[in-house]
Amino acid sequence: MPDQATDQPTDPTDLEERMAEVLRLLGEGPGGADSLRSAAAALAEAVAAAAAYRNATTREALALSRGELKARIQSRGPAANALRSIQSTLRHLSYQAGAVADGDLSIEIYGLGPLGEAFNRMAQQLRENRDAIEAKNAQLAERNAALEEAYGIIDHQFRVVGDIQVSLLPERPPDIVGFDVATHYRAATRAGGDYFDYFPLDDGRWGVMVADVSGHGAPAAVVMAMTRVILHIVHEAWSGAADAPSREPAPILARLNQELCENILSGMFVTCCYGVLDPAARTFTYASAGHPPPVVLEADSHRAAAQDAEGSFPLGIVEGAEYETAVLALPPGTGLVIYTDGITEAFNDAQEQFGETRLMEAVSAADPAASAIRDAILHALDAYRGPVELADDTTLVVLHSLAE
Repeated sequence: MPDQATDQPTDPTDLEERMAEVLRLLGEGPGGADSLRSAAAALAEAVAAAAAYRNATTREALALSRGELKARIQSRGPAANALRSIQSTLRHLSYQAGAVADGDLSIEIYGLGPLGEAFNRMAQQLRENRDAIEAKNAQLAERNAALEEAYGIIDHQFRVVGDIQVSLLPERPPDIVGFDVATHYRAATRAGGDYFDYFPLDDGRWGVMVADVSGHGAPAAVVMAMTRVILHIVHEAWSGAADAPSREPAPILARLNQELCENILSGMFVTCCYGVLDPAARTFTYASAGHPPPVVLEADSHRAAAQDAEGSFPLGIVEGAEYETAVLALPPGTGLVIYTDGITEAFNDAQEQFGETRLMEAVSAADPAASAIRDAILHALDAYRGPVELADDTTLVVLHSLAE
């Protein structure tokens, strides 16, 4: 800390020595922050000493006669001149430093020797730093513009992929005698990996598919499209041919699994639930490939429960995998919900999943209609997750058996 001004007179020679020390420190050239701090401390001590000298000499002058005062001033003339020089230098530096602080880096000081040269070097370094920062900012602005342009192109491409994917899904639920049908599909990103579809079969029966490709985004969307194409080809190839395999769930999934094992990248797979709805018999015969079990809303008790039918490997993992079938009775008033795990695995802001229990509660509380069941699930899901974005695609297919 610099010395504080005191009431004791200061030797004029001491003032000159202090200023000489300040000029020496500044005259050594740029020495980093330590040199500047040392010079600033020395200058502060010189100013404090000058102030002490001025206060002391002022009090002495008040006690002297005119003749004594004149003699004293003449004897201390060099110190007074040094004090005036310090004050003038400080005023000049203060004005120029204020201009620099206001952003005028063109300031230059002349006539102050090493002190002015040190100030000019500082201003020059500030100008160079400013110019370097402005050049770097210009480069960053150019890169940001290029990145925004690239992002816009990629985003547009993903939008196109998403639009193509949605165009592959049914535009509306089919008209099925004795049943009303409701669906929901939402991708977590521009393009998703969920898939649902309907296939008209013999004798008024309908094939119903809900699938979920592993992963998200464009890769999942591509595998989803492959799954759809293969499934439609299989249905068309087996339709009406006398020697064709049955279009029941187990052989359909076995053939689809074989094709995907041969054509998709290692590490990707598809879970799905494929079933055949028989409106006349009011039954749903299905097979599962690693997919969440369907949920049945019982007509009498209005209680929802997941089915316990044994599933098998997801599609695209094990060649030659076999799939078991199960049959669900759907008497009038019964609801059937097939969904993807993006529903039950959605998180809230506490990082807790929506879960199967809340799904069952939402289905149980819904009115007995396909659209009402669907809307009840989505309302409960949105209320639970709040502002948290969905991390996975969500798909629902709801069938409701109408009264006879």
